[in-house]
Amino acid sequence: MDKNVQIPLTLFTRIIEFLEFMDAPEYASHHWQEYDSILCLLRKKKERIELRDTYAKIVYAKDDDTRHNARINYLQHRRDVKGSF
Repeated sequence: MDKNVQIPLTLFTRIIEFLEFMDAPEYASHHWQEYDSILCLLRKKKERIELRDTYAKIVYAKDDDTRHNARINYLQHRRDVKGSF
């Protein structure tokens, strides 16, 4: 059974940056597919978090102009995220 955990966003971001920096195939060639899979899943999760944050800006906008701009930003971000999946 899969369980979720909560970690600070800063730690999550640092993990992704560390994995991107590290050249896993050079260190453990037999684990490179697992490394790529994990890094890909973490990147997708980060994109979903960012998409959720852009959506929240629509919900919490103070006026119609801000809401409209936030909606445009959200739709552009969503298009970019959908293209990367």
